[in-house]
Amino acid sequence: MTPKDPHEEMQYGMERIHNAIRVAYEQIIAVARERDEAELKRDLSAWLGYVGAWVELLSHHHDVEEKAIFPRLKEKGCYVESEIEQHRALHRHLDAMEAALAAWKANPATYSSARLVSLFEAADKDLFEHLDDEVNKLLDPVSLRKHLSAQDVKHINDVARKEAGSIGNPTLDLPFLAVHTPSGEHKNFLGLPLPVRYILLPVWYWQRSQIWKYAPYGLF
Repeated sequence: MTPKDPHEEMQYGMERIHNAIRVAYEQIIAVARERDEAELKRDLSAWLGYVGAWVELLSHHHDVEEKAIFPRLKEKGCYVESEIEQHRALHRHLDAMEAALAAWKANPATYSSARLVSLFEAADKDLFEHLDDEVNKLLDPVSLRKHLSAQDVKHINDVARKEAGSIGNPTLDLPFLAVHTPSGEHKNFLGLPLPVRYILLPVWYWQRSQIWKYAPYGLF
């Protein structure tokens, strides 16, 4: 259940997003290792679309943090330099992934599951250290209360939601979060208005249904 305390809610929301990123990371590696490479090559457009959705979601997530969250936390006296440096390290991995995806799309015969796994495993330490630090250190509610009022947190969350709609791609990002969150959890976590949850979200899901078949969970 979503916490009612604003400082705890901010940490909770970030943790849910990070959990979805973790689940998708593990799913990509599992599929790449366990599925026959020839089978994946026959469905390469959908498979690379799924992998690319992870890369795109993480890029969008970082862009929102850097534009809407980190500057405001820094203004209030929070130390965000470590997270910014972690973003830089991660984006070197994301750049390598994007280059590989582009090469495989241009020449499908060159696709290699082993290469895909190696690219993701190379990001392992930087990724998980960052996901943990951001939730457990930067957004620790006890620490946040020393710097931000409840109104400050509400303002940051409001700005972040607006930026997510403009920087990100809701038609990709929201289905991604839904299909990488257990169905019993994402109803409260996503917190979407009813028309978005029950009309737009299913439409957005079906627009890319061919890639979500690789995800571990369904939409509802």
